[in-house]
Amino acid sequence: MSKQDRQGVRKASDLEQKYNFGMLAGQGNKSNEALARQISTLNQSFAQFQALVIGRFEALEKKIDGLTIDYTVTFLVDGEVYERVNVRAGNAVNAPAAEPTVDGGTFVSWQHNGEEVTFPYTPTADTELVAIFE
Repeated sequence: MSKQDRQGVRKASDLEQKYNFGMLAGQGNKSNEALARQISTLNQSFAQFQALVIGRFEALEKKIDGLTIDYTVTFLVDGEVYERVNVRAGNAVNAPAAEPTVDGGTFVSWQHNGEEVTFPYTPTADTELVAIFE
């Protein structure tokens, strides 16, 4: 809730307390009737604002629910694409079924940004995994 909205709620509460105090003190005069109208108007405005915020929030939730995010995991061997896999956000991928080979080298692991990757691997963005050989 914004500062302005909190001030409006506080103002309505203060007016309501003044009205209730005046009624308890037996001062049910025109001044109290004016306070009651102000309180009613403020309460109506706040209810309209609340309905607007809730409506916008629900519309945003529907849009988010309709979104699907996919990431691409690219396996690279010597800078060339060995395999490419699309995966829905939150899901994991496994290493390619066949280990890559290069002349004169033995496959060691897949790495991302210099760190060894363990599988199943859950990406958080499009990702390149690099084959490491010894």
